[in-house]
Amino acid sequence: MLRSRQSRAVLRQTVSKTQHEQSLKFGNGLGKAVERLPYELLVAIFTLAAQEHNNFPAVAVLVCRMWRNVALDHSPLWAFLWLNHHSPKSKYLLWNQRLGTHYDDGRHITVVVPVDEQVCNADWQYIVLALSTRTYPITSFHFDGSIRALDYIYLGAGPLGSCEELSLHVDSDSVRNSSPYSCCCVPIWPRCGDVSAPRVLSFSSIAVEFFFDPDHLTILELFDLSDSTFPDPRILMTALAKMPVLRTLVVEYTGFRGGHDFSDLPGIRRPSSSLTHLQLSGNWSIGKFMASIDLPNVQTFVLDNTPASALDILRILAQSSPPLRTLSLSRTRLDLNLLLHSLSTLPVLSALSSITLLDIGYSSFPETLVRQFYRPLVFSPSLDSLTLYGDHGRQEIRVGNSFSNSEVICDECPEGYDIARIRKSFIDGLMKRSPHSTCDYSSPVAAEHRKNLQQSLKPVTGLRAVLVDTKRRMRRLVSRRK
Repeated sequence: MLRSRQSRAVLRQTVSKTQHEQSLKFGNGLGKAVERLPYELLVAIFTLAAQEHNNFPAVAVLVCRMWRNVALDHSPLWAFLWLNHHSPKSKYLLWNQRLGTHYDDGRHITVVVPVDEQVCNADWQYIVLALSTRTYPITSFHFDGSIRALDYIYLGAGPLGSCEELSLHVDSDSVRNSSPYSCCCVPIWPRCGDVSAPRVLSFSSIAVEFFFDPDHLTILELFDLSDSTFPDPRILMTALAKMPVLRTLVVEYTGFRGGHDFSDLPGIRRPSSSLTHLQLSGNWSIGKFMASIDLPNVQTFVLDNTPASALDILRILAQSSPPLRTLSLSRTRLDLNLLLHSLSTLPVLSALSSITLLDIGYSSFPETLVRQFYRPLVFSPSLDSLTLYGDHGRQEIRVGNSFSNSEVICDECPEGYDIARIRKSFIDGLMKRSPHSTCDYSSPVAAEHRKNLQQSLKPVTGLRAVLVDTKRRMRRLVSRRK
């Protein structure tokens, strides 16, 4: 028995060593392939990566010597700036130094301030002063944080002028817990001096007053709307009718009173037919909203967290006969057998290539439904896959034209499986959102991060303050002697 255990241990070590060597060989080969890329191609890749995540320049200089040299040599890359609790003043000065004084184009700035204690920092006071006295334009501005930080930083930065992309995501808990004597209990946009012709607007827990010219608006995202921030139906429908190039629309309601009623809207012109991506979420009158607009070109539809019947909403969508290619249903009432039957009865579902179901109460596909896919699908010839994310993992039916081509793939839950995080990540990818466009403040990771930040930013008092002061003095003495 002992020998067999020892032999198994030796075998495991040998296998792990072999796998490690193979991964090193693969990594070295990949590194050599990257080194052969021309400078111009790397610059283009770096620029696209920085547009997706403004903190990419900070990562690029740490990957390898070649990446560092390319990043430092291409100064426009440092127009992308991500500021959080890690020394924002030092980072801002370093980025300006690497950018140079001859760069006149717009900056792309992301600010992440999840706790109120951060705005009391001297670094942030410097950042607000630098933004308010800036001589450069801001092309895109993204904010994620508390309402107090929004009032301090966003108002202090001054008018954004010709900003093309504006993303303001406020933690809803900070809005509920804010003092009635604060600058603004319910965040409102636009404010005095805000942009007049944006291209992208993404808001969370913010009331939007559509007193601006939306002609150039291509993306409008309204997340985490409460009863006090949900837009008036007439104002919203009138604004949508003035958006001729709008491609993406998101309306997410998280209140409990059902929002506003979208019935009886006479005399309002239906919005433009340019809309291709639509996401609707929450317990509000989604069916009446969709019945009051015309959606002839929607290709991606996401329906999330609604008590209404998903098939009833799809029947309303079918009235516009859009070329729907991708459908995602999550946290909604749904009968899978009725859905399968609707593939042949609803024309809007006949052109679908993929259907994804997330957290709809099923842990796996019923056997009777799986059996339907082991034969030619004459009712939905374009369907490629039907995927289910449940509490126990992922199950996918890859549809083929015959028994031999169709297959069912099951993936068990990995360690740390979180259906809520997977749902958010999948929908963000489906709607083509960048990774930092929405912050999930309700996740345990975000809550733990905020707690750690609050503890680290607490003012030092008592005996601890004496010890910290003594330690600081000792460091000064040692540095002087050196």
